[in-house]
Amino acid sequence: MPQEKEKAQNCKMIKNEVRGDTVSWVMECVDRGEKIVSGGTITYKGDSMSGVIKVKTSDMQMTQKMSGRWVGNCPK
Repeated sequence: MPQEKEKAQNCKMIKNEVRGDTVSWVMECVDRGEKIVSGGTITYKGDSMSGVIKVKTSDMQMTQKMSGRWVGNCPK
């Protein structure tokens, strides 16, 4: 799930939706006058997950694909 907005940025959540085992969102931020749009979709299945996060600015686009699985609690 996306983190809360950073103090130095003006952000607003455009979409935040949970359907079954899938979470999706779109967030717009303005940082130093530049608009940044980010969003993604993550699907959870048992002990694994996969998803895509996209970030777009006026001069750049980035797509990040991810996957993971539960391997246990963190050691103390």
